[in-house]
Amino acid sequence: MVTLDTSIGRLSQMDAMQQQMPLELKRRKEQYRLRPEKALKSTDQGTYGRCGRFKGSIAAERLELQPDALLCIHSAAPK
Repeated sequence: MVTLDTSIGRLSQMDAMQQQMPLELKRRKEQYRLRPEKALKSTDQGTYGRCGRFKGSIAAERLELQPDALLCIHSAAPK
């Protein structure tokens, strides 16, 4: 999500959002790229299959469909 630090006019807001969007896209791509690495690290640490937020189990069905899932379905759901 793109947020602005200050209150500015509509055109300036659009310019600011257009500048922030590529940065946010780059950040999301990097997070997506690191997911398999983080999942492998969690197997080494013995935490694979445990939600990174609630610490409960991630459903086997979810891990079957998305082996690099780091969050349970409730944590991953958009708010």
